[in-house]
Formats: sequence, C-alpha cells, structure tokens
Amino acid sequence: MLAVSAAVPLALVACDHTPEGLEDDAPEKMVQRDKEAATQPVSKPAIELGDPLSSLQKRADGGDLPAMVALGRAHEALAHKAEAKKWYEKAAAKGDESAKEALRMMEAQAAATTRAAEEELAATTRRAAEAAAAQASVTSASTRPAANPASTAPAIVNNGGDVTWQEVVASIDTTDFVTVSRPGYRNPKKPNDPPIFVGLTTAPDKTITVAASGPVGDKLNACSMVLRIRNRQNIERNARVEQAATVAKTITRGNVSKQEIAGWISNYLMNGAKSEPTFRNGWSIVVSGTAGEGINDPKKYLGEAVLIEMKK
Repeated sequence: MLAVSAAVPLALVACDHTPEGLEDDAPEKMVQRDKEAATQPVSKPAIELGDPLSSLQKRADGGDLPAMVALGRAHEALAHKAEAKKWYEKAAAKGDESAKEALRMMEAQAAATTRAAEEELAATTRRAAEAAAAQASVTSASTRPAANPASTAPAIVNNGGDVTWQEVVASIDTTDFVTVSRPGYRNPKKPNDPPIFVGLTTAPDKTITVAASGPVGDKLNACSMVLRIRNRQNIERNARVEQAATVAKTITRGNVSKQEIAGWISNYLMNGAKSEPTFRNGWSIVVSGTAGEGINDPKKYLGEAVLIEMKK
C-alpha cells in the first residue's frame, strides 16, 4: 500500500479492514448447529412406489453399477447427503472412478463449510478482542477534553513542543471510532529497527483513518490520514475534510488552515498526481492517494482514497 511511514500501512489497511466491535454470535451458532446435526440419526429418504427413483433404486439394489452412481447423484441433488454418500461408497467399492471423485468432492465441500464457519468464528473473536483493546487504549470521555467535530479549532493540550497521540485523538470527535494504540510496535519487515509507538483511529464508515507513530506516544514524528471522498463538490464543507484539517492544525500547531487542506485535496482529485511537499513548522505535508501512487483501489466504491502524509 502507500507505505511511506510506519503509520501509513496500518492506516490504509484500517480503511478496509478495521475491526468494528462485537458482532452477533451467528458463527458460534453455525458451528454448534453443524455439530448437533452430525450427531443426529439421519432417516433414510422414503422412495414410494411410482417415485421416479424407484426403478433406479431397484436396479441399484440388484448391483447395477451405473444405477448406483446415478442414484447417488439423485440423492445428492435432493440434499440427501447421507444416502448419496452410501451409494457412492458402494459404487466406489466396485471400482467406479466417478463415484470416488464424487466422494472426494463431498468431503471437500464438507471441510470447506466447516473451515469457513471456524474462520468466521475466529474473526469474530479477534474483532471482539480488538474492540476491547481499543476501549482500554482510548482516554475516557469523562476525562478527556470535549471536542466539537464541526469545529476547525483543535483541542491542543500542549501548546508547543512535541505532539502527543492523546491530543491528536482528542482534537476531533472519535466517540464512535475504533481506536488502538501499540507501544513497542516492531515492523515485521524490519526486525532490526527499534520498537516504536503506533496509534490508529478509524471512523465506523471507513471514510477517515488517522494513524500516527513516533518513538513514544508523547513524541510523534509521523501522521497519516486516509480519507474517502464520495462527492467532489464543496470539499471544504466535507465533515471528514474538516476533521483532517483539525488534525493537521493540531500537529503543526496552527500552521495549516482548513482552506489549505481542502485546496490540496481538491487539486489531487482534479489531477490525480502526488503533491510536492509543503513545509509547516518542521512538518512536511504531502497529499496523494491510490491514483497518485499508481495502485489499484478495490474499495473505490467507498469513495476516492486521499492520503495526507505528515512527517517531521
């Protein structure tokens, strides 16, 4: 992805794969239901006189190999899996290769269904754990400064010096965001690099993600914001653009305006080219996106991806 700082990969991934908190227990119920079904006795499908399968049944009972295979396929089509498997096994025992292949397909389908249910259950469990971690990492709303999401005035805790993750998160309304912080993060692609702090906060609709990094959470040196822009008109009035401008203003200590951020984003949306760096109060600011980096965007239906990258 747009990996130009330690925070950018996490920001881009979060736009599409950010955990959204606890979900219902459908996967658990699915796995439990499958286990219960496997232990229940399966009744033999009834074949009455005059049933289209009756003549096939008679031939198969008489040892007709093609009839056994045909009867197995008929039962499989009717979702009588146990009966289908029985006739496939009888035909396979007589050396029929098509019956052996049918058995392999049935086993593969059953394994895939179980695996899918288990993976979904694991994913739900993981999202629950991440949501719990997010709750633990975010400052309680009762103790952090109140923020107005429509305001361009950042809630700056420290009026000078190093920028902290806490004040970045507090500068906009992240009440319903998923926020995660990871002190001591190590880049798996650079195992010899020293550990760093990485913070990530993502809107529930994936239209803005803010990621920041630094040696520690109280000394950030990189911040990346990924926005999804659906409507190119009135960029300056876009709520996510306003939030991005507030974060940028917080990081540069008031040296970036909302009008500038909106203008840079508009220029990128018009020409699709990565901007030249703009320097403000010791921070370089670059505006780009998937188009500017020449990357295919499989999630473009969420809106045009715009990256605002700030490095100290």
